[in-house]
Amino acid sequence: MADQPQKDPSRTRIYHDFLVSSKLLVRIAESAWQPPTDVFETEDEVLVRMEVAGVDASQVALTLEGNRLTVRGRRDEPPCGKRRAFRQMEVHYGAFEREIWVEGPVDASRARATYANGFLEVVLPKARRGRTGRIQVRIG
Repeated sequence: MADQPQKDPSRTRIYHDFLVSSKLLVRIAESAWQPPTDVFETEDEVLVRMEVAGVDASQVALTLEGNRLTVRGRRDEPPCGKRRAFRQMEVHYGAFEREIWVEGPVDASRARATYANGFLEVVLPKARRGRTGRIQVRIG
């Protein structure tokens, strides 16, 4: 039986740690972005205002299910044909998701959303009785 070359365990560990940690970082970065969000209410409505500058409205989906508003979307990084070296990077790109729990019943049939100047605003009119079910809220 010929001698087999021995694998260097430290080298194998370094490759493993790099691959595992880089995949973990990608997963964390992909799921970590949550746009800054304000939730407040008036006598008649619950309002959700979310800062999503640079996100195309067609990339945003809103779902109201019971008392949970889910906002999903994606901000794509602008294309750049040149090689770049980042000096500072604070703007988040990729998929985002926020779940907002609303206290008290809302009238899902009258929910509405607008998107202007980088802010998504969702208006959820209060209701005397909650309506169950799931609806898609259109941005308009």
